[in-house]
Amino acid sequence: MMLLSLIGDTLSETYVLTNIVILLMIIIEYIHIHTRGRWISLMDRNPFGQILLSALLGATPGCVGVFAVVSLFTHNIVGFGALMAACIASFGDEAFFLFSLSPSKALLTTGILWLTGLVVGCGCHFLKPFQSTRNIHQLEHLVLHEEEEEEVHSNTSNEKSRFPYRLMTVIYLLLFISSIAFGWVGEENEQGFSGENAAFVGIALCVLIMLLFTDNHFLKEHLWQHILKKHLLKIFLWTFGVLLFIGLLENHLDLWAFSQQNRGKYLLLGIALLIGLIPQSGPHLAVIQLFMAGILPYSTLLANCLLQEGHGGIPLMAETPRTFLKLKGFKFILAALVGLAGIWMGW
Repeated sequence: MMLLSLIGDTLSETYVLTNIVILLMIIIEYIHIHTRGRWISLMDRNPFGQILLSALLGATPGCVGVFAVVSLFTHNIVGFGALMAACIASFGDEAFFLFSLSPSKALLTTGILWLTGLVVGCGCHFLKPFQSTRNIHQLEHLVLHEEEEEEVHSNTSNEKSRFPYRLMTVIYLLLFISSIAFGWVGEENEQGFSGENAAFVGIALCVLIMLLFTDNHFLKEHLWQHILKKHLLKIFLWTFGVLLFIGLLENHLDLWAFSQQNRGKYLLLGIALLIGLIPQSGPHLAVIQLFMAGILPYSTLLANCLLQEGHGGIPLMAETPRTFLKLKGFKFILAALVGLAGIWMGW
């Protein structure tokens, strides 16, 4: 019965978290698509301008921003300093989870990572081993189609698709809003409706209004074909797996007591750093959940976020493994120093 109760609670929490992450992804995708190409005009040969904009793109929740900078780096448009700034500022899809669980900590982490990326990126620009860039084969990572602007305008009047993408999306959002509003899922406080639930409902209503007025192209190609098809199942499975694993650990081990031991703090930092080396979003969610449970200190969470860059490392590793290893090695040293300083200073 205890296992069944744990599975039920985990499914409920996974349902809420997955939906919030997907909703935040939709908002970011919508903004990204409707500002397409404008930021590229700001990418000139001014190194500081490149690094500043790359850090801002990396700080965008999700992997779109860091994918953009990786693509620009492989096109030899920006240098290694700009690449480093973006990869430090980004912590992948886990940013969506942290924003849904603790917006204040997410904003703090994003600010620290952005500032660190900016400083380190500028430093790398003036270090001789990092100054040169090589011409690499052209790569397309952005979830933007080259002909998309023309396609959207030319096909707007011909959108006659009868497949009910919009209807299904609206119905699902209404069901999600109802499940939160009536307390079927989500956290409740003594008054019966927490501020967290109110924020979830607010986000869902914003997306609902947005999708009522967006075009069919965005609904079909970006919402369904990209976000839902490529991310939904993976996010759900990773979230459920991590939450269930941590729940089982907490039932059999006193993780909090272990984390208070001197040896335990260093071991948990080492695990967080090893997870940070993985060039993929998903595994890092375990670090966020352990932090939210009070088991990991903030410095260990920050070290993991510094070391990872979500899926951004995958195309870089595929195109230029040497650059990927150089970037990861530099970030590993930086993250380890931050994590160790945090343990020594007690934060």
